[in-house]
Amino acid sequence: MDLEAAIKLECRLTALEFYATKLGAALMVFGGGTVKTAEAAMKDQLAREQILPMLDPAVSDLASAELNEALEKLLLMQLELVAQMRGEPRPQ
Repeated sequence: MDLEAAIKLECRLTALEFYATKLGAALMVFGGGTVKTAEAAMKDQLAREQILPMLDPAVSDLASAELNEALEKLLLMQLELVAQMRGEPRPQ
């Protein structure tokens, strides 16, 4: 894959992440969720270890760590969006 294709792919992925996160926050607010409930849901999700079964354990460990890091970033973004949509203080 050349650099231009990689950049386009990364931009598409970032856009999907943003809109999925914004949709998740809107659904949470629409369902009556607060920053407190969103934070509890985020902590619950992050407590679950994401395991990716692969043949090579080293690759599986790396992929799992990357997935957990990406998931944490998106859940924090969602938490901030819930706070913004509800007019509540930003979580610490």
